[in-house]
Amino acid sequence: MSQPTTLDLVLQISQGALLVPLKKTAAILGLETQTVRNRLCEKRFQLDPVKIGSRNFFRVSDIAQLIDASAMKESTPTRGRPRKSSKVAK
Repeated sequence: MSQPTTLDLVLQISQGALLVPLKKTAAILGLETQTVRNRLCEKRFQLDPVKIGSRNFFRVSDIAQLIDASAMKESTPTRGRPRKSSKVAK
């Protein structure tokens, strides 16, 4: 049996809905609701909301793409002197 894709998992969490409300989107991404609101207000959130009335919703496909993109991102080296644990690991 094949592994479920990120899109399948997000669809399962959203119970089949194609648009996910802000609160549930924050929970899926592991962020606080207010953090998502702040980033939306500052135009720093990676997802474009779909406004229905006064509420913000997000597309399931966009959420899955964001999760996949952040998983593929390489870790950036930290500034300063390397830690001893990283030296021992080599």
